Amino acid sequence: MIKISAQDKNKQVEIQSTRPLYASQILIGKTPEQALSTLPLLFNICGIAQSHAGYLAIEQKMNRKKDFSQQTAREMLVLAENAREYLLRLFLDAPSLFQIDNSTLELSYLGQMTKAFSSALFKEGRAFAFDSQLNAELSEVTLLIDKLERFLIDTQFQMPLNGWANLQNDTLQQWAKEYDSLAGKIIKMLYDKNWTSQGYADFNALPVLDEKELLETFNASKVTQFIAQPEWQGQCFETSALSRQFSHPLVKALHQKYSTGLITRWVARLTELASIPDQMRQLHKQIINHDSFIAKENEHSSLGIAQVEAARGRLVHQVEIEQGKICQYQILAPTEWNFHPQGSLAKSLAGLKSDNKQELEQLAHLMINICDPCVGYRLSVH
Repeated sequence: MIKISAQDKNKQVEIQSTRPLYASQILIGKTPEQALSTLPLLFNICGIAQSHAGYLAIEQKMNRKKDFSQQTAREMLVLAENAREYLLRLFLDAPSLFQIDNSTLELSYLGQMTKAFSSALFKEGRAFAFDSQLNAELSEVTLLIDKLERFLIDTQFQMPLNGWANLQNDTLQQWAKEYDSLAGKIIKMLYDKNWTSQGYADFNALPVLDEKELLETFNASKVTQFIAQPEWQGQCFETSALSRQFSHPLVKALHQKYSTGLITRWVARLTELASIPDQMRQLHKQIINHDSFIAKENEHSSLGIAQVEAARGRLVHQVEIEQGKICQYQILAPTEWNFHPQGSLAKSLAGLKSDNKQELEQLAHLMINICDPCVGYRLSVH
């Protein structure tokens, strides 16, 4: 639950989470193979990213020989899932958040997209098992990437994706005026209502986390507090599309002008979405040219820790195995970083400015949605 209280324009934000944090405990006592088949059943949001993180952590802990072609194919599946998650939020949430009519929903394609990629990459679509095998012929993958790119152009960007990514601040506003897509309407409304800087706050992108230090933290006595309200070296951090796209020229220019306001955050998500087909093509090329792989073993090859960039941010899995059975399994989700009571969302909500309660509520919903919790939430404004 999220509460916003305001008195004499001084806001106080209170974030209370009742999200269950230990669903992974159901994996204890299972074999690694059983755990891998159970993971996708536990998470109906970002299930591919969860499965990928689980596979990497278990593979590392067991010192299994890596198949770099398969690992790259799984990274492609995570990207496909990230694209689907961003598009679902646009199609399902944005119309009501921005009070925009979007009568032409394109959900049937999204419902089959990740399954199509999985079937094109892996035999029988089995991507996360020790006996997974890549398909001998991967030409269908190229067609699926082209289809995703065309879908993004037709429904959101209405211009070549590399051209959209090269927009400047002034041409971005012109694009929003000219194109009637859902994404265009959102950006236009943020400019028209002068909401571009709403919710600006200090920004700390989550840095690279040393896996040895992570393992020490997971095994420390305060691990419950760390998983519920994570901090790193005494600081709160954000992990999101904004943290990943922060150095992109368009996002960087918007941040210089509007800080971490709504326009910067929404464009960061759209920028990442537009980049996914090209990222997938690069990974596909690596799989085809598998002879060029340089097998670099993880320097922490038996720690049982994996970090995966999911749609909502960085996902961390940690596993311990004894006598062939899972004896410890811990998951640190990006929601806990971003919705920390003293974290980036709390600061952004406190930075919202409006004397109208209805407008303040709408702005708060917009900010919460772009920070994107992986569960439902309740907002209370006093």
